[in-house]
Amino acid sequence: MIQRIQTVLLVVGSCFLAVNFLLIDVWIGPASVQSGWFTPVTLGLYSLALIGGVLSIFLYRTLDRQKQCIFAAAMTATVGLLVLGLGMILADVMPVVSGGPASLQSWLAVVFPLASLSCFALARRSVNRDVKLLRSVDRLR
Repeated sequence: MIQRIQTVLLVVGSCFLAVNFLLIDVWIGPASVQSGWFTPVTLGLYSLALIGGVLSIFLYRTLDRQKQCIFAAAMTATVGLLVLGLGMILADVMPVVSGGPASLQSWLAVVFPLASLSCFALARRSVNRDVKLLRSVDRLR
């Protein structure tokens, strides 16, 4: 019971990152054509965050290590989101900044990592709550 909520949040956050790989127009669009580094760096960072999110599900026995892994996955996704934003701004296809109409996939490429970050933050908060609960139980013993 103690591990259930963060497992669900980590799975949902990892799924948001995995769905981000399916947005083909973003990865072969103008940002990728203009900057050769855009696609490999962004997808590499999202891959590391995805692996970290999935790996942290299996670290339930050591909550401190699970917390660190969740934090690393969230920071990697944050850097990936910053690189994505920078590449889209340089190619003038960022949904908010560019004056022209943005495609749905451009919006989703920004929204999915943000949703993933919020899931990772909530999972880390649940792990912190579990650590406090376990420490209070240890004090009672």
